[in-house]
Amino acid sequence: MPDKKPSGYWTHDRCFAEAKKYKLKADFKKNAAGAYDAAKDKGWLIEYTWFESRPLKWTYNTCIEEAKKYKTRSEFGKGAGSAYNVARKNDWLKDYTWFEEIQKPGGYWTYETCLEEARKYKSRSEFRKESQTAYNKAKREGWLDDYIWLASNFTPAGFWTFEKCYEEAKKYKTKKEFLKKDPRAFTAAYRNNWLDNYTWFEEKFVWSFEKCFEVAKQFKTKKEFKQGNGGAYSAATKYGWLKHFSWLKSSRVNVITDAVDSVYMYYFEIFNAVYIGRTVNKKRRDREHVFNTENDSVAKFALKHDCPVPPMIILEDKLTLEQGQEREDFWRNYYAHQGYNVLNKAKTGIGLSSIGSIGGIKWTRIACYNEAKKYTCRKDFQHGSVGAYTQAWKRDWLEDYTWFEPHRNRNHRWDRDSCYEEALKYKSFSKFSKNSMGAFSAATRNGWISEYTWLEHTTKLIWTYEKCFDEAKKYKSRSEFKKMAHSAYKTALAKGWLKDYVWFEVLWEPKWSKDACLKEARKYSSRAGFRKECPSGYATAWKRGWLDEFFPKNE
Repeated sequence: MPDKKPSGYWTHDRCFAEAKKYKLKADFKKNAAGAYDAAKDKGWLIEYTWFESRPLKWTYNTCIEEAKKYKTRSEFGKGAGSAYNVARKNDWLKDYTWFEEIQKPGGYWTYETCLEEARKYKSRSEFRKESQTAYNKAKREGWLDDYIWLASNFTPAGFWTFEKCYEEAKKYKTKKEFLKKDPRAFTAAYRNNWLDNYTWFEEKFVWSFEKCFEVAKQFKTKKEFKQGNGGAYSAATKYGWLKHFSWLKSSRVNVITDAVDSVYMYYFEIFNAVYIGRTVNKKRRDREHVFNTENDSVAKFALKHDCPVPPMIILEDKLTLEQGQEREDFWRNYYAHQGYNVLNKAKTGIGLSSIGSIGGIKWTRIACYNEAKKYTCRKDFQHGSVGAYTQAWKRDWLEDYTWFEPHRNRNHRWDRDSCYEEALKYKSFSKFSKNSMGAFSAATRNGWISEYTWLEHTTKLIWTYEKCFDEAKKYKSRSEFKKMAHSAYKTALAKGWLKDYVWFEVLWEPKWSKDACLKEARKYSSRAGFRKECPSGYATAWKRGWLDEFFPKNE
């Protein structure tokens, strides 16, 4: 196992030197994961232009060369599964004429042939493992009992007597070895409480406080203790002795005081737009920026402009929480003064930038009380501020919020009149069922629901091509269509129908049209060169699927 490098080891020069050892990006990632991750996080991968695209491995010629290493189809399938699957899919197996034909013709396994096959083996399990087709045929036909030389896989009831278990147990030194070597005998001995009679078994080592204490003295942290001697650590944890080993430091990261924060940036070059953020978990935050198209500023911007989310660029690393807030605010103001379109919506700065609940100290009694004052009932408090509500519920502070409207308890019975009064608050069945499940269930169960004639049925509209087309005709531009009929727009975008709405006004002309991309691509001899020298044009060409046309693979 390679030595783990200290934090900050993988600098730009070290990553570059390590990457030069490999021809493929996949090999770099596999053999030097630490360097690869650092290069990816810092945005350096684009500089390694010597990386080759992985070629198609299994062609007709490579498959036939691989197949020549084996004598039969089954050996080929087991030894080179991917090559075998490609050859089978393309019907190339018939060309491998050297393969021995070992498949038996239909009707081959008769009583005589199964008998002859069974004579090669000493037990039923061996027969089944080595010749499954013959074994299954013999089992179906009831011939297995005729093969009296085959040892049965099972022992009859009552086979393991006290004497037999005793003799078997004498072969082993410990209970663990007995269980591993002969589980049937061990199980019989265990069920009949005979294990105490095997006095030669070595006693299981028991951790006392004194022994755990001596072992724990060898380590400085709880993590080292756990990794160095799991048995002693487990015993100390189980019996509550860890609190007595006061010299052991906790290895848990303190996100408030430790230098674990990072400030990062997303840069949309075509639009001269940036997003500045900070996080203690770069991978998780990056996934949110890529996939959370409902709430995240970066993902929403990429979706709106139909472009990929650029890679995360780390501006500063190894900061405390307060330093991270200060540096996030610095970089946001820096790019704003430089004329960039800053996508951030929330405020930044010390005491202003969001820290979520990572510190575990956000919802104190006073903070929960002040938060609860914003709501009139428990239900609104729970929906509006989950963290504060949960903390207040755990600490039994909810009773302090005397202004909350009394909520219905579980013993409340919905009668005809109360259900009717409740239903009057809603316009549709879906709203009624969602906001007052108890009343809705009672009204449905008792047949009163039919009396609420003002409730409307809301069914989900399925946006077909024709319905989307008719809806889109009401608007002049994509942005207006998206704003006024979001579900229809979303369906049309996913299905690729937007291009058919030729009446939409072109409000934005992209910099990289196909002609512009092609003109730029002709300046370079390879995709790697295009990507390195003109990343924005390359990104557009990749997104639009033009790269294969600009750089044919057979060239």
